[in-house]
Amino acid sequence: MNKKTKQTNSDKALSKIPIAVIFLAFIFLFGIATSGKVLYHAVTENQYAASDLVDPAQTKAIISYIDDLYNEDIWQKNGFINYNGGFHRLAGHLVIRDADPNNLIVKTADNQLVTPLAKYDVTPKAENTNLLADYCAGKNIHFLYVQAPTKIIRNVTQLPTGITDYANTMMDEFAALLQENDTGYLDLRTLSDKQTEPTTLFFRTDHHWQTKTAFAAFQTITQTIAQQYGIPIDQGKFDLNNYTVDHYDKCFLGSQGRRVGSLYDGLDDYDFIYPDFETNYTITYQTFKGTEVKTGDFMTTMVIQSHLNMSLPPSTNRYASYFGEDYPAVIIQNNLVDTGKILLIKDSYSLPVAAFLSTTVHELCMLDPRYYTDMSIFDYINQYQPDLVILMYSSSALSDLSVFQFDSK
Repeated sequence: MNKKTKQTNSDKALSKIPIAVIFLAFIFLFGIATSGKVLYHAVTENQYAASDLVDPAQTKAIISYIDDLYNEDIWQKNGFINYNGGFHRLAGHLVIRDADPNNLIVKTADNQLVTPLAKYDVTPKAENTNLLADYCAGKNIHFLYVQAPTKIIRNVTQLPTGITDYANTMMDEFAALLQENDTGYLDLRTLSDKQTEPTTLFFRTDHHWQTKTAFAAFQTITQTIAQQYGIPIDQGKFDLNNYTVDHYDKCFLGSQGRRVGSLYDGLDDYDFIYPDFETNYTITYQTFKGTEVKTGDFMTTMVIQSHLNMSLPPSTNRYASYFGEDYPAVIIQNNLVDTGKILLIKDSYSLPVAAFLSTTVHELCMLDPRYYTDMSIFDYINQYQPDLVILMYSSSALSDLSVFQFDSK
């Protein structure tokens, strides 16, 4: 009896060995596949030179870069995310939490994916903005703060029970502090008042506004600067009838959708808008690798054609079809317009707006404080001498004091 029991236990132990071997082999192959992708991107992107590996000043940046690559290049990552999102959808989950609370994904009653903002003190941000406006006034340069709308629209967006968003509250407080200083202020939240379906202002799976919403913002901004600051604007340039709108169905999985997969909330449509009239530009890109100059028309100089290739996966960032990504600085010279020089201090919401705005003035410079470190914004303004400084941020910027540090690098 004891002998038989011992033999049975031995057989069970042996039967577990293949399972353990298969599991270890899977982990090994999973690691090899992921590391292969990481190595490929590290080599092809060529972001760091071999000499940087022994430079203590670069160590932290290199470790962060490799960590980001491993996070992005996990083998079959999208498949795992999709299955997880599909499970959450079947289970009826409206809130998907992340280890980082800033990456919380919430589904609204209108099936919009949103990331609610916590409450932050906007006072130091408003104070710094007022100082920037005053600095511009001292240089006889016009200043306008433009508040991009939030995806969570007041009295429209219905959040699940227990979820609170403070974006509108913070924007109200920020606006009041600017108005006390008579700082120029334009609130684009009013765009939702003109829509019968305000929730269509934004992509369902991305935190950015739709291209048509960005065009409406461009129209409002150009009308404002023409009326208030006397910068001449050709009205035909902000008439949508003078542009072509290419519509693509179910082709875009935005930043929020990529965190939960397409099975959770589907795909977005994408509209690409470009001018029918003649254009000619010289654009200087200050990238993370150096300077690049492009010359030619609208499509040649500022449109990333691969983002419009619908054979590529929906995770392709269609929103960034204009300019491709956020760079430290981009100077756009319109060779067919003689007047108007604008400095646009911005975040990612400005990419399509800047593309359209560039059709109306001789020169437009985009400066992104998250990445530009050559000199302070004050010093740049003094050197650049624009007719108008526009500071345009989305609501999420109100949670980050660093993008309001204009007097330091």
